Amino acid sequence: MSIMCSASLATQMKLELHRKEGHGKAEGAAMATAISNHDVARIFEKMSRVLSLKGKDRFRIIAYENAARSIRELDQDLAKIAAEGKLEEIPGIGQDLAGKIEEALRTGHVRQCDQECGRIPDTLLVLFEVRGLG
Repeated sequence: MSIMCSASLATQMKLELHRKEGHGKAEGAAMATAISNHDVARIFEKMSRVLSLKGKDRFRIIAYENAARSIRELDQDLAKIAAEGKLEEIPGIGQDLAGKIEEALRTGHVRQCDQECGRIPDTLLVLFEVRGLG
């Protein structure tokens, strides 16, 4: 199973179709169908794992883990919450992570995650899912 920094291929195809239909930059509620809460949570989970592998700041790693957990537990769609300007009301989401969520909703990926994950193979990150190993 591949853990991606960007949205799934199906999600990316929806984004492209939305743009081709003349909607340009998809914003607000229009993004609700473009990228799911699950996709954003997966991006943040991968980011936490990559930062952990690189020996980065433990507090930053925990912030991504907590954000992913909070996003998974939401009953509402992230795009709707973003459109209402309420991302920072989600537990564990501050200004920085709110910006990354907005970027993911807009583009289907997070540039910083793409940069950090660039040379880390997904097969290595899968080891984090092995109980007692990751």
